[in-house]
Amino acid sequence: MGNKIPDYLFKYTPCSTAKLILKNKKIRWNSPLNFDDIFELNHSLGMDFEESKAVDIIAQKLAKVIYDDKIQLHETGLKNPKFEYMRKHLRKDSYPIDQFIETIKPVAKETISIVKNIIETERQRWTNDIKNYRILCFAEFNDSDLLWKRYAENHSGIVFQWKPINEIDSPLFEARPVTYSDDIPEIATFDHFVDAAIGLKPLPGTEEFIALVTAKTLSWSGENEWRIVSTKRIYDSGEYEDVPFYPLEITSIYLGMNINSKDKKDIIELTGENFSHANIFQAYMAEDSSIMFKNI
Repeated sequence: MGNKIPDYLFKYTPCSTAKLILKNKKIRWNSPLNFDDIFELNHSLGMDFEESKAVDIIAQKLAKVIYDDKIQLHETGLKNPKFEYMRKHLRKDSYPIDQFIETIKPVAKETISIVKNIIETERQRWTNDIKNYRILCFAEFNDSDLLWKRYAENHSGIVFQWKPINEIDSPLFEARPVTYSDDIPEIATFDHFVDAAIGLKPLPGTEEFIALVTAKTLSWSGENEWRIVSTKRIYDSGEYEDVPFYPLEITSIYLGMNINSKDKKDIIELTGENFSHANIFQAYMAEDSSIMFKNI
């Protein structure tokens, strides 16, 4: 994937959720349909094109494929018998490429219909697949005032520190950073869909879809979020799944500076035998108004 996983990732939670995590040794993987950014799944499918210009683009691409034998068609790309026949039998030495481009424009126009069908198929696949994704969200830092307020009950909750562990094949090794941009993410561009119709590229696959569920608008960039993306299991019939994890993955527990005495007592007691290895820290506000922690 090419992303260097931080040494630790952090999960901000209310105390009620933290108690369930410690008691049940399970963490909730959510459907992206439950996320709180209404713009998050607003993705484009490369439909923004003028048909007349598209015909010219497709004709030129077809000519390049048919006249250049060195171009390798992708093994998983779509195949069109007409293109393959012309590539094998056209007498290219006696048929100038510019003339061929004009001649093949009716075929290029037919290809637009193929592209539109591909795009609609991908739209339906995205609509179906998005329901089946399950995502576990983390933050990169444990001292974000924004996240303590937003996800940990205004500093009354908990932050768990998670560490990827090789020996237990931790799913945290699959975490990837969320990308932030105000440009609407695309499953693929129109050019990509054209290349798929001709056979130059494969259709968008799992990697492209995962990129879509790890993209958010710039207004959320302060969260420095990381996500692990999986798919729901066969027995998962809802919009989330509470999945067991290894207690050793939680290495530290941070108590919010506004936590009440009962919740603090409950959390400490729940660490018990399963999480006795974890360090427990109390958050407090430093003189410069930054968030600091002390071991308790």
